[in-house]
Amino acid sequence: MEAMRNIIQRYGHKRISLAEAGATRHRSIFNGLKALAEDQPDCKLTKPEVVIIHDAVRPFVEEDILLRVVIAAKEH
Repeated sequence: MEAMRNIIQRYGHKRISLAEAGATRHRSIFNGLKALAEDQPDCKLTKPEVVIIHDAVRPFVEEDILLRVVIAAKEH
């Protein structure tokens, strides 16, 4: 967490909130979703309508694909 805080500060990122990692990928996702659902005093994000979970193993996903996923989620 401290390493991520340093990166966020060093590069001046805004609107980023951190959630604790879990013992498994599923637990990490669960922790992230809990952080979005709760009112966190240091959270810089508003509660989203749609959450996209990206595995980061394929980091070069096109932005338009993510946009289409969000639009489809809102429609359905």
